[in-house]
Amino acid sequence: MGDFNARHRELGSHHTNNANGVRWKAFLDATEVAVLTGNNLPTHVQGGRLDYVVTLNMPTYTVVTYLVRNLLSDHFALETTIPIGSTAPANRKRLDVPTARLGQLTAYVEAWYSATRDTYTDADSLYGSLTDIIEDFVEGTRGPTQSNKPCQRTYARYPRIVNCQQTLATYQRQWQKNPGDHEAREAMVVVARHLTELRQEVRKIYWNDFLAKVRQTKSLQEVWQHVNQVRGKKRRPTCTPDPAAKAQELMYDWKGALSLSGLPRHHQEELANQRQRRRDLVHQNVILEDDTCVAITHDELLYAVKRGKSTAPGKDGLTYNVLNAIIAIKGNNPIVDLFNMSYNSVQFSMTQLRPLELIQNEAMRIILGCHRTAKIEVLRAELDMPSIVFRIQEIACRATSRLLCSGAPSFKQNLTYSHHNPRYPVTPFVKKIVSLLRSVVDGSKSGCGVLIRDYTTPDQYTDTEVTRRLPHHLSSTRAELMFDDVHNIRDEPEVEFHIVVPEYSTYKDLHADQTIPAVTMERLQDFLSACYTNFNPKVADLYKGRYIQYVRTAVHENLVYVTSSVWAEMKKTVSYKVDASLTKDGVVSESQCECAAGQGPAAHCNHVITVLFALVAFCKDGELLTDLT
Repeated sequence: MGDFNARHRELGSHHTNNANGVRWKAFLDATEVAVLTGNNLPTHVQGGRLDYVVTLNMPTYTVVTYLVRNLLSDHFALETTIPIGSTAPANRKRLDVPTARLGQLTAYVEAWYSATRDTYTDADSLYGSLTDIIEDFVEGTRGPTQSNKPCQRTYARYPRIVNCQQTLATYQRQWQKNPGDHEAREAMVVVARHLTELRQEVRKIYWNDFLAKVRQTKSLQEVWQHVNQVRGKKRRPTCTPDPAAKAQELMYDWKGALSLSGLPRHHQEELANQRQRRRDLVHQNVILEDDTCVAITHDELLYAVKRGKSTAPGKDGLTYNVLNAIIAIKGNNPIVDLFNMSYNSVQFSMTQLRPLELIQNEAMRIILGCHRTAKIEVLRAELDMPSIVFRIQEIACRATSRLLCSGAPSFKQNLTYSHHNPRYPVTPFVKKIVSLLRSVVDGSKSGCGVLIRDYTTPDQYTDTEVTRRLPHHLSSTRAELMFDDVHNIRDEPEVEFHIVVPEYSTYKDLHADQTIPAVTMERLQDFLSACYTNFNPKVADLYKGRYIQYVRTAVHENLVYVTSSVWAEMKKTVSYKVDASLTKDGVVSESQCECAAGQGPAAHCNHVITVLFALVAFCKDGELLTDLT
């Protein structure tokens, strides 16, 4: 339903040019199952527009349409009612097993299938028996379950306290029913006082018992066990005392897995044998269609099924936690055989674990790097190591070849382009375009991308990734770097600039009695103009907000050196060290800062300008605002 701005014969505007109306009218005339309701009554008469309601493929329904004329505007409304009978909701099975009994389910199904595997020759019979055996197990586990965990005894559950509380509640009810019953009120007050004394007495008994247990302990860990026992909390696993050192240790242990040398030896040999072929694929941009159709392996199915929610996606009622538990069966796995029987007989029935098939197919597309519309036959490639590594690398090469070969030299030039500061030109350095493959050793997660490798020395470099073809929630390990023959070699970079400062012991804190070269606002503006920038009013706010921790000065070779520390603007727990040198005339000679934008010799970040602005204020007023400690 809608407003097509369609010219109609009855509106007297059918001779005007309106392509939408012509096509719409032709469609209604040529389509028998399209019914225009409302007897062609116009609603927007003035503009020559026709609001319509059309039913498609519903010739048996009785559609009631009438005009609504009591609107607050000058428009009409077309109201259409289509009576549709409601259907009774179907009861949906939910075959779920508690997490504590998933191990029993696995053993139950494994024992059943080991004894009856040879009796199944088709997928339908295997599927029916599998769902029946799961349903029998689920029905057998259902029933009233009560926790056998003993109740935690505290001093509030002491029998004498419980009896006293019940007595107090009895007198309280009597007094509430009859406020004039003074005996009940006096008894309630006496019992309440006695209950307070009794609680203190019992609490003291429990406290002395707790202290006796603590005195018998030999470590702080045992003390916390008694404390948590009193608090009713379970014992948590012991955390690593030094997580930073543990993380560094794990990085050193696993650094070999970040390169090709981290793969097993036979995997490396297989990759070396196919290296020339992969290079040919990159340069020729060849799309191969030699996928083989093999039976689904257990590893393939195990890696393909994701950990979904515990829901019942289909009519069979199987939940994902049940499927994941059964898939973990090694050896004779009924679900693996069920899939292989279905594929061999070309059966893709909705009754054969269809939700699991969809999950498996989607995971296979991620594994093989295929697009979402790839056919099932493409997804059934061999996944047995080490062939899976070669298969994924082959697809990565083809994807990278499309990215690099289609862009010609302009694409590579854009990747390796360097931005230079016209005032301080630097020598460009070695940059290399590298196509990378991301994959874990088992091949369950993979992808490819392009990065730029910047060499600072012949052996040291940093990688900047340009594209990512893996979802963010999929972690991966770099298996091999490829396509390393496309690069632009330039000169090595110059050494990073640093101001040569005097000895730290020669610096002295800046105070009111000390004299420094007159740094004026004009000198500061001249420095900013030389850096092609203007004064930022935010600098004055940083100075007044006492973001400067200290200012120290030293004199060396006719220059006055200034060192300071400035808090970060967004996070006042991080500080940056600022160094600057001044001539006798108050001209800024050099400056640098530890922040990312503070590269010398003419750093002009907010931290440097804040220190220079503080010197201007000191020369003018003789005062310096620093952080209060």
